[in-house]
Amino acid sequence: MKSTEIVSIPISKLFLQWSFSGFDGEDIRLESGLSLSSLSSVEKISINEGRQKQEFTEEEVIGLINYGIQSPRFKELWLHNCKLPLSIKPDIIPEGSRSRNIKVISSKEARYLDLISGTWRKPDDIQTITEMCSGPLLIHRDISESVQRSVIELLVKASNHDIPIYM
Repeated sequence: MKSTEIVSIPISKLFLQWSFSGFDGEDIRLESGLSLSSLSSVEKISINEGRQKQEFTEEEVIGLINYGIQSPRFKELWLHNCKLPLSIKPDIIPEGSRSRNIKVISSKEARYLDLISGTWRKPDDIQTITEMCSGPLLIHRDISESVQRSVIELLVKASNHDIPIYM
């Protein structure tokens, strides 16, 4: 009798480009109407959002964190081109994301979510700067001057510390 062993193949990056519609509490909803159930081996989720006029709610950000932490390999949630809430109530941020030091990064604003305070912060430590420079950084003419300034500051910090920038 042969033993059947299930091998979990890592999904290094799930990239939803203009296909994210929302979160229903368990699954990611896609623009097509399909749902994406939990992936037990996802390491990084990147969402490039197309709904410019609609801001992500606190609940959607927390839902995406909860979706990700179902995978023991999950490390990062990247939100590209997304309008995000100014802050998130710290008491609704899952403890599992704090204990695992999950990174929630807004590439548009070159900021990360401080999981203790629920505020978006500029990176100040080498590890966070390195992680943020491992994904795309964008200076677009349609974003505000303050956001452009944040991206420039991140690029300068990376350059001053010889951190490679991947585009």
